Amino acid sequence: DVNIVDLQSNTIWRNKVNTSRNINMLSDFKSLKSIIDNSSHNVIIALPQNYEFLYNCPSDTYYGACKLKDMINDLQYILSFILPDTLKNGRDACKYELFFENSITKCEKTTFNAAFWLKKKDTDFIEKTKAECSQKATTIQVKRNIYLTTLDLRTKNAKLDDFLSAIGIKDNANVEIPEWIKSVNFFNDEEQINEINKNSAIIEKAQAEIDKANKILDNNLYYKSVLYETGDNLVKVVTEMLGKLYNYDMSKFVDKKDEDFRIVLEDKVFLGEIKGINTNVKKANVSQVLQHTSSFEDDNKNLLVKGLLIINHQRDKTLEERENINSDIIKFATKNDVLIIPTIDLLKIFEKFVAGKVISEKVIEQFTNQSGLIDISRIIG
Repeated sequence: DVNIVDLQSNTIWRNKVNTSRNINMLSDFKSLKSIIDNSSHNVIIALPQNYEFLYNCPSDTYYGACKLKDMINDLQYILSFILPDTLKNGRDACKYELFFENSITKCEKTTFNAAFWLKKKDTDFIEKTKAECSQKATTIQVKRNIYLTTLDLRTKNAKLDDFLSAIGIKDNANVEIPEWIKSVNFFNDEEQINEINKNSAIIEKAQAEIDKANKILDNNLYYKSVLYETGDNLVKVVTEMLGKLYNYDMSKFVDKKDEDFRIVLEDKVFLGEIKGINTNVKKANVSQVLQHTSSFEDDNKNLLVKGLLIINHQRDKTLEERENINSDIIKFATKNDVLIIPTIDLLKIFEKFVAGKVISEKVIEQFTNQSGLIDISRIIG
């Protein structure tokens, strides 16, 4: 008898808790762990593929997302609540390491995909399956009856019996097929081999295109994080975007815990705040920018100073739920020559810039000349 603990359902990796990566599945995992530890049958624990871990869901919308490959330490911590004690040294340390790498593993007649591989730290663990090209372990036996695999057992057309045979659970009653018989062609063997080779090349090309598209989506998600992030994470992404928009080396700026950024272009200086808040924009946010500009102007009388407030306001709401910025706040910013740029507008400008439809000079010109709430139609048309 074989019991498979299937962690390869995408729906498992959804966290409906309003805190970053505090998952509510751990209690269920603890119960499963007890069952695994006391099972007398063979147990196969199928680890997840590189799904997108969604979290921070106070209602029906997720505001946080992260690929499992980018949170491997957190993933191993989560898995520690279900894996047997055989795999752990003390409370947190694991006797195995998980690494990201897309690969394929041939088990009998079935080719399985995998997004991760396993590095064993314990010499008692037995490597049962390995990736074809790298020979890195994709299945290890951690106990007499417990196996840990990164193979995608849900791979289309996969035969589970082939996997079981490969790890030695299911004995093959037939005589082992000798290798030489494969070179003996009868019937329409040659035609089928050519068909397999042709379609394998198509699949390989398609997989390369899929991998390329996934990398682009990951990069897009990185920039879209300005719609929900706050603190240093928000500052990091926005600063990178500003550097590209201005064609400016942002490493020139030394953070002295005053303004969040400073861009010096000949006789012009752009400086200001990058904020991520749950409320709407407040007068205090604009005033903070004014403090920075006034302080800088006192020491630099010959330079034109422009204050920018780049703000991700009402960040815990969907874009449709966010309210307009109060007109009194906009008037106050206009009067003091401060430009308010919501991150959604910055993202729209950056999207056109990346597409080659907006140039740096246009962005600099409008950021200089506009005050109050930015009018992006004057930049992107």
